[in-house]
Amino acid sequence: MCLKIKSGSCPNRAKEDIICYKVVRVEVCCTATLFKENFLAPYQETPISNEVINGKKPFIAKDYKGEEITEEVFEIRKPVLDTIAGCAIHTFATKNGAKTEATELRDLFLDKFYVYKCIIPKGTLYYEGIYDHKKSFASHKIVFKERVLK
Repeated sequence: MCLKIKSGSCPNRAKEDIICYKVVRVEVCCTATLFKENFLAPYQETPISNEVINGKKPFIAKDYKGEEITEEVFEIRKPVLDTIAGCAIHTFATKNGAKTEATELRDLFLDKFYVYKCIIPKGTLYYEGIYDHKKSFASHKIVFKERVLK
């Protein structure tokens, strides 16, 4: 997911918690004795642990090696052609925007996708922009609050 931002934009720091919506890809593992869901960020395939999906720990942006990036790296990393791609947590500003994206991904990949209400916590660095005509964010971290669409 690539977030289109205004030319020359720098990240903002959230003055208060910002409500956002995250699309999550779900892999189902099912055997005779086990049913388990594994959660992934849909574009970078970053695994999301149960502690994170249940809101006990924040989901922090990772680099292409899968290592968490620091706030300092997030802040100095420059957008390429006014686009934030990777190394950020991408979310939608509205539930409808996330729902539309989840439906499109489901139809395209025939996988299972959920939508979660999340927050970009107060004090977190983030960009605001547009993805596929929908207001969206790219932030250093989010906290999952509740599943709103299955």
